[in-house]
Amino acid sequence: MTHADSSEPDLTLMLNQAGVIQQAVGGCALAGERLSDWIGQPWVETVHDHARADIGQLVERARQGDIAGIGHVAQLFPSGLVLPLEYTTVRLGDGAGMIAVGKQSRAVAQLQTRLLDTQRVLEQDYWKLRSVETRYRMLLDSAQDALITIESHDLRIAEINPPASRLLGLAPDQALGPRDTYLPALLANADRKTLRHIVRRARDHGLANGLLRHLQGDSGPWLARTSLIPAAPGNALLQLQITATASQYEQTQAADAEAHADLIERSPDGFVVVDQAGMMLSVNAAFVELTQESGPLALLGQSLGRWLGRPGNSDLTVLLASVERFGRLRLFSTLIRGGLGSETEVELSAAGECDVGARRIVVLIRDVGRKLDRTRADTTLQTLIDDCAQRLGKASLRSVVDETVALVERHYVDAALRLTAGNRTAAAQLLGLSRQSLHTKLNRYGLDQAPDAEPAAHAVELAAANALPK
Repeated sequence: MTHADSSEPDLTLMLNQAGVIQQAVGGCALAGERLSDWIGQPWVETVHDHARADIGQLVERARQGDIAGIGHVAQLFPSGLVLPLEYTTVRLGDGAGMIAVGKQSRAVAQLQTRLLDTQRVLEQDYWKLRSVETRYRMLLDSAQDALITIESHDLRIAEINPPASRLLGLAPDQALGPRDTYLPALLANADRKTLRHIVRRARDHGLANGLLRHLQGDSGPWLARTSLIPAAPGNALLQLQITATASQYEQTQAADAEAHADLIERSPDGFVVVDQAGMMLSVNAAFVELTQESGPLALLGQSLGRWLGRPGNSDLTVLLASVERFGRLRLFSTLIRGGLGSETEVELSAAGECDVGARRIVVLIRDVGRKLDRTRADTTLQTLIDDCAQRLGKASLRSVVDETVALVERHYVDAALRLTAGNRTAAAQLLGLSRQSLHTKLNRYGLDQAPDAEPAAHAVELAAANALPK
């Protein structure tokens, strides 16, 4: 059976006051039933036996003037069809009898299913909308440009991101923006006319550009791009994007360059900029320290080769030729000669500009002397262990192993003392020993005479050297 309209009743019965059927009308699903055979029969005789008591009560309630209903009545049709129906009875008037309207339970279930499906679709649409809103909020808050969404009819702020809040001079606690704030009130008088002009053009054409000049005092003009966002009928939103003009970008880049220069100045490695002839144009503090000169002025304008490499070496020539040919030089080992006679083992890396006509070469100079000292110390220890191994065959294995263990233990006890500048308590903690155990080992290995306390700076250098990879 099919239903032309799920809201149409399947069966309508006209009853007299005694509940006798006076007229029966079936819906499309019951077009083949001879419902006229029911006329003159009591309604209770056309239903299944177990439903007759319920039908009698339903008729009685309708007779008293109540609107009554009952569900799951097994209605017996003349063809032998049994169809579960839900009935509602209504009294028509004094002496006019009553009417009973029946509808299949299946149709009611279908309506309920449709209702649940509709509710599910609404929930899915709701969560999709929430997801879009969340992504929009994340993009708005993470954008580097200042973004403001305003109501087109009254120019009040609907959304504003943190860069826009800072640009308009709002307090930090207003980072999410002052909702419903009149945007022109946050601008200088000279910019309010410009804002209204670009808003009017955006309403008419969907997009407009303009220059706002007084957002940050005398910082220069800012480019404002305004686009129309359709919203509720009779209203619309405007997205205002404020970005720096060319002059603002130049100021920003200058500030970034200054910050980068500060980072280079504080770098622990030497940093030098030379020209094509090797003349130094810029140096940092770490390189000044390596050369043992009084300051940058003693180095600028001088040839890097004066401090680079051993006397007679052509390390600067090799550096310049490599950069000229390959564009860079990596991990070139050489020396930096200090003005007070020191020689520091270093590794150079260099790179040149692509523009040959204005060639400048950046040279990074890393002090590897401490790393080499540690490698030499490890080599010495290995040599001593190898000497112990030569005694195999001349002494028992147990004796050779004991001597080797003692040799290694002495080496690391001595290293701990040097690392802690002779502080025995700190050395014991570093070795995981008690102070008494450390004292015993010092006596055993002849290290009981503590070395002179080294400066704190040297201790830090020793720690850094030991942290280097082998």
